[in-house]
Amino acid sequence: MPVSVAFASDWRGNLFLLGAEHLADGERSLAVLDIATGDYVSLDLPFVGFLGMLTRSSRELLDLGTLA
Repeated sequence: MPVSVAFASDWRGNLFLLGAEHLADGERSLAVLDIATGDYVSLDLPFVGFLGMLTRSSRELLDLGTLA
């Protein structure tokens, strides 16, 4: 596993990492470490893109709550 920095975890304990690889724009890629299997999966996604996904998901959940 490449040297990485963990910045978050999910409910199962999997770690979200700033990976060692760099994307074309120079930003570090993200990775996920599955603690159950030890699998390290590099994502072709920058940190800013990851945050944007979280924001969209949160908005969708909030919108669903207002429709009920």
